[in-house]
Amino acid sequence: AGSSTTANGGPNGAARGGAPAPGTPPATAPPQTVRPTIPESAVKTIAGPGDGALPMRVVLLVSNGTAHAAEIFAAALSNNKRATLVGEPTAGLAGTQRLVRLPEGHGLMMTTERYLQSDGVPIHSRGLRPNVIVEIPTIGFEEQKPTTDTVLEAGIKELTSPTPPTSAGASAGSPVVPPGNQSAPLTPGGPALPTVPQSGAPRN
Repeated sequence: AGSSTTANGGPNGAARGGAPAPGTPPATAPPQTVRPTIPESAVKTIAGPGDGALPMRVVLLVSNGTAHAAEIFAAALSNNKRATLVGEPTAGLAGTQRLVRLPEGHGLMMTTERYLQSDGVPIHSRGLRPNVIVEIPTIGFEEQKPTTDTVLEAGIKELTSPTPPTSAGASAGSPVVPPGNQSAPLTPGGPALPTVPQSGAPRN
């Protein structure tokens, strides 16, 4: 029960060398790969070194909310001297974590991978130090929000300045910190930035 056999012994009614038994679904043809034909008249573009590069200046606004993929993206631009970071130190959340199950229903989130900057310094638990640091004021719930955006204004100033402050010395209130330098002071002659600038960054 459950299968039929022809006189030639074919399973499910499929006779060897003959037509399938009534009620047997038709056999489907195997999938075929079709390669598209490129006409000879087609315009071919071959990429070379420097193709697609953007020579324009780039300013990237960052804060303590810059984390994960955004933080890795900012590190890639900054480490390759392709962008100027303006704002606050980033969150320092650039790693891969997994849940380790413990007895009695407990668990532990363990960092298993960390992203590194070009100089080998990890981003995770450290964050990125902007080239131009701008202090963002803390606004209470009942306080009126400021009408200006200090970080955006600093970014526009950096972008439109004929001589960028990062190369000619920072203006007042905007100290320069070389990217990737973990011991650079927050202000000239001031104390070094903390290892974890924001709360909430995992410490393993």
